[in-house]
Amino acid sequence: MSKLLVKADKGHGHVAHVTPQSAGWTYVGFDLHRLRPGETAAGKTGEREVCLVFVTGKGKAAAGGKDLGLLGERMSPFEGKPWSVYVPQGSDWAVT
Repeated sequence: MSKLLVKADKGHGHVAHVTPQSAGWTYVGFDLHRLRPGETAAGKTGEREVCLVFVTGKGKAAAGGKDLGLLGERMSPFEGKPWSVYVPQGSDWAVT
């Protein structure tokens, strides 16, 4: 069993990165992006699928060339369920 404890970097932008290898897991990794209003995080899925999870806040999302509009509604992780977007293999994604 993994005893992974990761603390996000302070500030904004790409603040945490965990791979299956670094966590001792088989499949799942994650990245944490902390964005200021107007900032964008973007990437390509490559051979893996991706789930974008809005932990807090709202953002405009696009995946696979499709504009998904404004998503998210909770302003704290304790205010209900998070919003998420599934992005299949071979796709690009962006959140602003």
